[in-house]
Amino acid sequence: MPKKAWVFGASILLLVLLAGCGGGAAEEGKGISQSDNGKGSSAQSSEPVTLKFYMHVLFPDDDYKKLFEEPVKKKFPNVTLELIKKKGSVEGDIQELLASGTVPDITYTSSLHVGYFKNFKVPADLNELVKMHKVDLGRFEPRAVDAIRKWGDNGQLYALPDLLNYSALYYNKDIFDKFGVPYPKDEMTWNNVIDLAKKVARTDGGVNYKGIEAISLTNVASSLSPPYFDPKTHKPAFVTDKWKKSLEIVQQIMQIPNNSVFGGTKEKERFYKEKDEAMLASPSSGVISEMQAAHDGGDNFNWDMVSYPIHEEASGQSLQLDAHLLMIADSSKHKDLAFQIAAYLTDREAQLSATQNGRMSALKDKEFKQAFGANLSVLKGKHVEGMFKTVPAEFVQPTQYDNEAKSAINATIKAIQNNKVDINTALRQAEETVNKQIATEQSK
Repeated sequence: MPKKAWVFGASILLLVLLAGCGGGAAEEGKGISQSDNGKGSSAQSSEPVTLKFYMHVLFPDDDYKKLFEEPVKKKFPNVTLELIKKKGSVEGDIQELLASGTVPDITYTSSLHVGYFKNFKVPADLNELVKMHKVDLGRFEPRAVDAIRKWGDNGQLYALPDLLNYSALYYNKDIFDKFGVPYPKDEMTWNNVIDLAKKVARTDGGVNYKGIEAISLTNVASSLSPPYFDPKTHKPAFVTDKWKKSLEIVQQIMQIPNNSVFGGTKEKERFYKEKDEAMLASPSSGVISEMQAAHDGGDNFNWDMVSYPIHEEASGQSLQLDAHLLMIADSSKHKDLAFQIAAYLTDREAQLSATQNGRMSALKDKEFKQAFGANLSVLKGKHVEGMFKTVPAEFVQPTQYDNEAKSAINATIKAIQNNKVDINTALRQAEETVNKQIATEQSK
């Protein structure tokens, strides 16, 4: 079914659901404190309530229990979270949920993907609930709140920030030791990292050692915060100095021996599974938890980390800010309660626990950086502070066609590799692709 038809159908369905909500925030607040960030001391209703919790940003089951299920059950004993895991594309999942009438009360997603949910009119504007419960948004990293605000056309706040996805350059100490090459250092530029990768990219004993994996062009470019679209013309804007420089870096990386394969989940996992990859430049979400699981299983992988590679003109900045968010459905029958749960999960007690278990809090107090990973044995003795030598780059103003743009810009890697086109041509072709996609979407 065409997207516009789905959006129309979704809107009608949500209006029906809203009509049956019977009171919304005001009614839900009876018997529940409406102050102190949802931590209030007044008696809570003992009536059992089940809230649907959709995880678009997936965590391992143990992490989900530690960070969401157990804290909620402790604070709200009458509440049961019904977990709905991401199955396919975000858009496909939303369509399926809307069609079945099971819109999640709470959605856990990323600041990069709010647009999917906004297109289907899922998220509630939380501004009034923030005022009602006196939630201090000043507690959060300002760029995290700003990233959410940028999705609103008139100052709407479509979620509360929960965690931040920090990044690092991970490296295999055994490979560097094997070839007598000095370890990476904090605040290295991409050119520094490429030079280092060339020294460890070898074939030895039948093993092809890969120098560096950087996952995607958009990751390499991210700290420069290049927009996908020209803010004046609203046309794709890929033939720019920032995108050209980033694609040149990717091209250099692919020209390193044993580095022709670039990006993808398998290449990311290769670092800590195959252990024939010298360096991995990556967001930290998922990497540390995977290595902790391997460590628990007896794998004593000899690795460490330093700060994410930087661009000279964006010194001190790592990947563009990626905040993980708690979004409340506008159609939820328990909107107020769902908000109080989100407020509790973003308060100090829950956030400190999350940080100690290897997930970086969106709260700005320095105590959270100091406590990062304190409960994880895999981080003992590691240079964790390297992650915080840089700060996330500013979140670029999003548009509804960012996902089409991201797909097209990442495809330029194959264009220069397989089709042997030059960088400017590859970027122009990507612009043409996005223009055609937008035209098709707008004609539906």
